[in-house]
Amino acid sequence: MGTRSGDIDPGVISYLWRRANMSVEEIESMLNQRPGLGLAGERDFRRLQLMVESGDESAQLAYDCSSTGCASTSGPTSQCCGIPM
Repeated sequence: MGTRSGDIDPGVISYLWRRANMSVEEIESMLNQRPGLGLAGERDFRRLQLMVESGDESAQLAYDCSSTGCASTSGPTSQCCGIPM
């Protein structure tokens, strides 16, 4: 899942097309191939963790964003399914 953008505001797509002059192909590539853990230039979570441990600040940001996303998704999902957290 390191290549998926996850939840985004729908207005981002038209903004990138109109204001950043990005093509549909560029937007699709950004959303489907370069998002998420890409904040640190790394898609493999194991390598990202090694980067965090070595003090890489961009890796720490990617890790924090990923952790926040997991928590904000898994909490409501588990509650809906009756799984205690």
